[in-house]
Amino acid sequence: MKKAGNIHGELVRKGNRIGSFDCIIGATAMVGEEALLTRNAEDFKRISDIDIKEY
Repeated sequence: MKKAGNIHGELVRKGNRIGSFDCIIGATAMVGEEALLTRNAEDFKRISDIDIKEY
């Protein structure tokens, strides 16, 4: 949750806000060092250092 809060705060400061749940999902993928599998990659592309796989 701390990582998700940091991601959310960084995106808000940059003017690239995404939903809180998307921040949690992205942070979970980052902390677990796993790729994030999604149909909606556009929001997640705003998070740096995340491996995104689309289906």
